[in-house]
Amino acid sequence: MRLFQTLKSRSSSTRINSSSFNYLKTPKRNYSNKKMSSHPIESVWDYPRPPACEPTPLKVQVVYNGETIAESENAYRVLETSHPPTYYIPIQDVRTEVLSDSSSSTYCEWKGAASYYNVKVGDKSTPNAAWYYKNPNKRFEAIKDFMEACYVD
Repeated sequence: MRLFQTLKSRSSSTRINSSSFNYLKTPKRNYSNKKMSSHPIESVWDYPRPPACEPTPLKVQVVYNGETIAESENAYRVLETSHPPTYYIPIQDVRTEVLSDSSSSTYCEWKGAASYYNVKVGDKSTPNAAWYYKNPNKRFEAIKDFMEACYVD
């Protein structure tokens, strides 16, 4: 109890002059009717937890070092609260000759163990550039052996 009282008294003596923070006075902008692309605006705060996995109607294309290395109309996207959508492409829609297995791996509490690919096109290479799930958890079986692609336009 004494520690709480000490912290409370210290915090109450600290004052912040809000007039020094100009951004607090900036009017809020309404983006609800604006679009950044031809697709509707979504809020990452509206995405579910645990994440959802759904097919996407978008054509997903991955361009690396000026070359298309993947293109698919059969992609899935994973939607997780506070994260941008992550797109997964069937491996048959990827130019696998530009990929090499990486020794890296990670674990996602929702999807399971991820393995990584290195990507090399021409003189440019990126280690651990993409990941995939060999044996995803049941909720994410749809993306088994799909390669992740971060950006979609």
